[in-house]
Amino acid sequence: MHTEPRSSEHLHKQILVIDGHVDLPKVNGRIADLLTDGEGQFDIPKALAGGVNAAVVTVGAGIAGRNDHGSTGRLEHESAFQSISLALNSAPNRIALGRTPDELRENARDGIFTIILGFQNAAPLTNLSELDHWVDRGVIIVGLCFIGHNTWAASSRPYPFVADPPNFDGLSVLGVQAVRLLNDRGVIVDVSQLSEAAVDATLIATRAPVLASHTGLRAHVDAERSLSDRQIRAIAAGGGLVNIVGFSPYLEPLEQSVVSRLSALWQKFGLAIPDLQTGFLSVDDPDSAEWSDNQFWEFLHCYHDILELDKPSASTQSFVDSIDHAVQLIGIDHVGLSSDFNHGGGLLDWPDASQSRHVTEALVGRGYSDLDISKLWGQNFLALWNSVQSLKVENRQRNGMRR
Repeated sequence: MHTEPRSSEHLHKQILVIDGHVDLPKVNGRIADLLTDGEGQFDIPKALAGGVNAAVVTVGAGIAGRNDHGSTGRLEHESAFQSISLALNSAPNRIALGRTPDELRENARDGIFTIILGFQNAAPLTNLSELDHWVDRGVIIVGLCFIGHNTWAASSRPYPFVADPPNFDGLSVLGVQAVRLLNDRGVIVDVSQLSEAAVDATLIATRAPVLASHTGLRAHVDAERSLSDRQIRAIAAGGGLVNIVGFSPYLEPLEQSVVSRLSALWQKFGLAIPDLQTGFLSVDDPDSAEWSDNQFWEFLHCYHDILELDKPSASTQSFVDSIDHAVQLIGIDHVGLSSDFNHGGGLLDWPDASQSRHVTEALVGRGYSDLDISKLWGQNFLALWNSVQSLKVENRQRNGMRR
């Protein structure tokens, strides 16, 4: 009896495909139209062409110096939110905001792309009410920090220029309160950018499973920004989810030519050469704390030019190597996928959202079943989301909350 070979393209069209973390497209530093097939790696036309049903789209605040006092970040958060709102209002028959897993499934059945709002970097916020306001606006996932420590949490990439070392271990009192507030509101806590101590503190504080929305594995590239096997096991033990990210420097070691150029850059700016190659994946020399704004931004421009994140070196095969490791470590039900498009993500054969089927093809080639691939691409995320939302009622009752 002749059996037709499995078609990865057919499978990709049949399953729910959810990208676990993307940024908004930008042109010359300004947010571009999400509805236009433009220069960015992720926009709605590319997502639809690539068979992507939904994505966690980030309302984020980037790097700011210690004298900024949150003003730039507040503008960045609001600008991102307004850009997403404009797209939603302009094309209600093409895209919609997803506030529950059921809404996402219904949108997919109707051929409507779902935007899941993610919030990254609470540095510009000063209190729980401001964070709660973002939940009221539809945020589903919150990561408390980005590059640089803030008053909520310690970052895995301290960048001394951005902030002084924290006077707390991992999470501040405010950070612990934030985790519990998010639990009570049924919002997913994202640990991707947190320091090791902050991840541990979050796992102690939380009453719900947590998410690492876009991470590498230290077992493959020993970067501080990535998760260790111990952390991955701890997240899974609490029912959480670890999304492997398609970001070349977290999948494969830097090429020697890149390391040589980075070494020269470090020397030019008077920084000590890191002992390990992975030390070049963050800018943590204490001397950088004394830099002027001009000096820091000049360095950062050169740094990103050398890394050439728009020219990925890794392929989906390296991506699946990391997926394999995570699955073997914690099981298929606790692993997901994300691209980090428009913020450095992308692979040789997954350069933008329109090529997302190549990930499915690589997973089929590695021997994953249809069910397992559907779990990796979205079902595991929906299960986590359901779990977090179902626990919010229990948490409210425990705390006597009426919201």
